[in-house]
Amino acid sequence: MLRLCLYLIAMLGPMLYLLAAPEDLIDTDFGTADRPVLGRGNQPNERVTGVLPGEWRDDSGWAQDVYATWTRLEEEGRAFLRLDFTRATDHWYQVAHALPDITEESFFRLNLLARSTQGVTIQVGLRDSGPPYSFHWQTSIHLGANWQEYSYDFRLTKIDRAVGLWITLSQLGQFDIATLKLVRLTRSEYIEELKRRYGEKGSGNLVRISRFPLGLQSGWALGRENSDGDDVQIAPDPDLIGPSGCPALKVATAEPTVLYTAPFGVPLAFQPHVASVYVRSDAEMRVAVLCEGRQIAQQSFAPEQTPGLRRVHVVFNPVLMARAYSLCLEGSQTFWIDALQVEPGKEPTPYRPAAACEVSLACPASDASMMRVQFIDEPATVEYVVTGKAQNAHLCVKVVNTYGEEKTLQPIEIDERPGRGTIRYDVLPQRPLGPFRIEAWVENTEGAVISTYNELVVYRLPRPRYWGKDAPESPFGVHTNSTTRHNLLAKAVGANWTRLHDAGLQYLGWYHLEREKGKWTFYDKEIKRYRRDHVLVLGELGTAPEWASYYPGKPHSSYFDRFYQPRRMEDYANYVRTVAQRYRGIITAYDIWNEPWIHAWWGVGYDESKPDQAGYITSEEPQKDFVRLMKTAFEAAKAVDPDITVLGVNSTSSGPGSNNLGGAEWTRGVVEAGGLDFCDAVCYHQYIGGKPGYAGDVVERGYQTAIGPILERFGRLPKPVWMTEGSAGQDTVGPGFYNHTLPCPNKEDVAETGDRLCRYVVALLGEGIARLFLYSMHAQASLDSAPRWSVLVTPEGYMHPSGAALAILTWHLEDTKFVERREVAEGVFAYLFEAKDGSRSVAALSGKTGHAPYILPRGDGLQVIDLFGNPVEGGRPLGETLVYVTALSPASHLGPMLR
Repeated sequence: MLRLCLYLIAMLGPMLYLLAAPEDLIDTDFGTADRPVLGRGNQPNERVTGVLPGEWRDDSGWAQDVYATWTRLEEEGRAFLRLDFTRATDHWYQVAHALPDITEESFFRLNLLARSTQGVTIQVGLRDSGPPYSFHWQTSIHLGANWQEYSYDFRLTKIDRAVGLWITLSQLGQFDIATLKLVRLTRSEYIEELKRRYGEKGSGNLVRISRFPLGLQSGWALGRENSDGDDVQIAPDPDLIGPSGCPALKVATAEPTVLYTAPFGVPLAFQPHVASVYVRSDAEMRVAVLCEGRQIAQQSFAPEQTPGLRRVHVVFNPVLMARAYSLCLEGSQTFWIDALQVEPGKEPTPYRPAAACEVSLACPASDASMMRVQFIDEPATVEYVVTGKAQNAHLCVKVVNTYGEEKTLQPIEIDERPGRGTIRYDVLPQRPLGPFRIEAWVENTEGAVISTYNELVVYRLPRPRYWGKDAPESPFGVHTNSTTRHNLLAKAVGANWTRLHDAGLQYLGWYHLEREKGKWTFYDKEIKRYRRDHVLVLGELGTAPEWASYYPGKPHSSYFDRFYQPRRMEDYANYVRTVAQRYRGIITAYDIWNEPWIHAWWGVGYDESKPDQAGYITSEEPQKDFVRLMKTAFEAAKAVDPDITVLGVNSTSSGPGSNNLGGAEWTRGVVEAGGLDFCDAVCYHQYIGGKPGYAGDVVERGYQTAIGPILERFGRLPKPVWMTEGSAGQDTVGPGFYNHTLPCPNKEDVAETGDRLCRYVVALLGEGIARLFLYSMHAQASLDSAPRWSVLVTPEGYMHPSGAALAILTWHLEDTKFVERREVAEGVFAYLFEAKDGSRSVAALSGKTGHAPYILPRGDGLQVIDLFGNPVEGGRPLGETLVYVTALSPASHLGPMLR
């Protein structure tokens, strides 16, 4: 019998292996496509033509304005499909492939070979085939001009609905796709792959930097509610030397404080791991393990009255296919930390760094060094400290910019312990502005690397025109919490205003200020911190406490339950008067409520038969009810201070949906109800996908949706228009310019992200917008997270390269007025701006995707500047990103020189 079993195993083994092999869900060679394009129900869509392979179907038939063509081409022996997305008003193009049911935890690997000579961005994701059409996994891919294979691993749990894979293009343009393969692996298959790939490489300390002689290192961050430099002060403490041999990091605070570590990877993710750190605190501390921003383990530790550090640890089970992890350290009083370690196992082993030595980097103290910003009138230097066993070794340094240029500096001999010094990084003189990444490591005399790699991303920017002073006429604003670092970051990029919605609404919203009738709580310190740092405030007079609203008595959402309509206008008026009086002269402008055109932000009840946000019920005449609120706020605020600016209408660029009114319908209803009598300016919100910056773009169309009914009614705009919330595409801001800080490859094209944002801002100004507010800088947590609504900052809250791009835009366009938009070549548009005194002018040159060739102008008195502020020689062709042409003369002189 034994012999028979062995024989069967020998014979069936290969077959069993094949049965257990990864399952191909999609394996498409697009070059073989020969079937006419069909849509849902295998019906043709006359607006989308061409051919598609087998199981792929067009899924844009629902959008009557979408036109596209799929064409089979061959080039240098490679056959492929080209999608030309040629026309759309408000929608996007998408194509789909059905998938089998996902009935259990599954692991997926997606590979696609694609390119775009026009540099478009596509979204690829696994989504519900029917309502609610939610994405369970999604990524954005900025396609380069050359063929490239893109690979993604992701994990999903059981899904109870039919799903498919979608490819979406939200901007007009074209891209080419050759192959796409989606494979499903079982848990055991993926674990075996990890064992083969890493072997013993995943053992030892997984933390890149474990000691802090220069304070927080790249990837670390303070919680978004904590203000550094005043409420929280973080610095190495020379009076407390930790097990690492370095001063412990002291976090001086008297309030709840959150500290996030830099991200780390876990190669052997199928084993338990333990995170440990030496701490000292007189109050309870909590240590949590985060996986891609979500908590997977935590442990609280009671205080111990000891003068030294003690070791605490947390055991956690990693998540297969997770990209990154971090730790969250929380304390409510001053605490110290040192000797961080993460390793396989359930008990910590004696502390040991990942390598023989470590390099710490920091910006020397300067005006905006807290945010790793150095203005061009400050030295281009960073400080370093080498700790550990670095005798007879040398420090290696490389400086990299966003143009792909890099320079390795002369090695620095380490002749003391610890090794300390200063690095000059202004070694790429042709492009002195923008983000610079300073990478550092230690090598011994044989050239072997004996340290972990560290880096610091530093931003060289022109000093803003209104640094250290107010700019009440500035058009540039953001959303940010009241923290010193983000106030300074906002000013550093030229954003002189902030709107208190979500970020900062906790300081001013009625729900937060009057939890019980007549019992008030104020947040003067936070409001005054904005003004201390010369950030002007657009307050939001919004939310309502349960006692004063149509809250039905049963909680449904801790967020939307705050936005039920007020029951009595008298109570709301009292709130408005109270706020306006308390902050008279401090807050000079107010927005009324937030997005009342969405039912969940303007509810009067809840339908229990509907899920989540869809259950909120708005009133029968929501526009009239909102005008009643506008009138109440306007009259109450003006009674306190007639000079207060009050915004109204509060519309949107979006169309109608099942749980919201469209912008045109909302604006028309507010205007017909007399809303323009109760505001000083009209406001609306606009989020976009794609690249604007040309005639008829998505910004222009959205503006017409939101503001068009006012023009129809009056033939002109009787009030200025503010765009009070928006951005150039959610999910587009990634980890920025980091390299070694990340445990996984950084696939973000930071020039694309910055260009998209700046085009959006230019296009808004081209519509005559008086003020705009980007959303949001407060959507930060740990660097391993992926916030959806972030702008200007990386996930952990430091500056993103798009912030550097915006800084150049604001520096050139501050104190100017929009003059005209003119087409200077086919698909190339010049947005002309002029200083209010006519002494200078600026043209922002924006090329539509696939634009005709255009040679940048040259001439006496002209300066041509790229996205990050660096000079470009005239006579070169315009590329795919914004370029500025400046002149010390009026726009009437500059304009003709652009043709």
